[in-house]
Amino acid sequence: MTITAPPPVAPPRPIPDPAGAAAVVVRERHWWLPRRVRLVDAGFTATAGALALAGLAPSFDGYQFLVVGLLGLLLGTAAGIYVVHLRWPRALSPVAAVAVFYLLGGVLCLREVSAIWPVPHTWRLLTDQLVFGWKDLLTTLPPVDGRGPLLTLPWALGLLAGSGAMAATSWKPPDRAGCEPSRRPPCSLRCGRW
Repeated sequence: MTITAPPPVAPPRPIPDPAGAAAVVVRERHWWLPRRVRLVDAGFTATAGALALAGLAPSFDGYQFLVVGLLGLLLGTAAGIYVVHLRWPRALSPVAAVAVFYLLGGVLCLREVSAIWPVPHTWRLLTDQLVFGWKDLLTTLPPVDGRGPLLTLPWALGLLAGSGAMAATSWKPPDRAGCEPSRRPPCSLRCGRW
C-alpha cells in the first residue's frame, strides 16, 4: 500500500477584465479577513486611544473605566475595520458604533441602576448620561465612582475614537478639480502659473 500526497491546491485563477485590460485575481479564501495594513492602523489606533483613555485616570476611582473604554475602543475599531473592509460607506462606521453603544451600554455602564437590557428606558438613561454626564464629571470632586453610570463617557469615547479613526484611515482625498493632464495648461493659465 502506497501513500500518496494530496494534489497541490491550485492558485486563484485570473478572471479577465470586461474591458480587456489586465486580469483581476479573485481572492477565494479568507475574504472576511482585513488586510495587514488595516490591522497595523488598528494597532496604532488602539495605542493612541489607550493613551487618551488613560488621561481619565485622575477623574475615576479604580480602573474599571479603562476596561470599559478599551472594550469600546476595540469594538469601535472592529466596526470601523469591517465597514472599510467590506467597502461600505464610511458613514456607517459611526452608525455601527452608536448601535453598539446602545446595545451593550446598559450591561457595561448602567449595572448599578438596574438597566441592563437594551430597551427604551436604558437608551434614555444612556443618552442622558452621554449628554449631561460631562457636567456631572466636571462638577463633582475627583475621583468619581468608577462603577457608576459615568462609565458611559469612556465607553462612548472609546467607541467613537475607534470607529472614527478607522473610517478616517481609509479616506483618500479627491483629485483636484480641473487638474487632469489634458486641462493643465488652461488651469495653470487661469491660476497664473505657466
